[in-house]
Amino acid sequence: MTWMEFGFFEHALLKALGTKTPTAPKPRPKQSRNGPSRQGQPWLAKEEAVLRDLVQSGHSVDEISKILGRTPGATKSRMQRLSLRQHTEAKRAKLALKAAKKAEKVAKAELAQQQWEENRSLYLFIAIVLVVGFVILSCMEDPSEESNSAERQQEQTITYADLEEARTGLPLVVTPAP
Repeated sequence: MTWMEFGFFEHALLKALGTKTPTAPKPRPKQSRNGPSRQGQPWLAKEEAVLRDLVQSGHSVDEISKILGRTPGATKSRMQRLSLRQHTEAKRAKLALKAAKKAEKVAKAELAQQQWEENRSLYLFIAIVLVVGFVILSCMEDPSEESNSAERQQEQTITYADLEEARTGLPLVVTPAP
């Protein structure tokens, strides 16, 4: 007996017994899903990349779920599978501050580079003037230093003469240098 025949036999038996024949289940009308559009579908690599970017930029799970068309549970599950952690408000603030400081540092470096480029010839001129001035000063002899040098020699000679006189007991005659 085939299934078709069995169904006919069952229908006839139920009719003879006077009971109502069971009706076949009616197909459900297609319901419009109010849920997310990608619910139940496999994750695409492109969606995972967008998920990573959104998590790193600090979006909430609800925001990410709406953007990706997934349920919050599916979003959290995929975040765990990809080892992504959502940042707390304090962490987000800290990351924002760090990003702002980095941007400020980059801006300062760019400004310093721009100022260097604008004033490079001035800096070079100042350096040349300083070097030339140092060379000129080191080549010049100061006459006051020469006299100081002669006086120092004479003082040393006198001191030496005093020592000799003290050692020998005879006066030492000192003639000044020309």
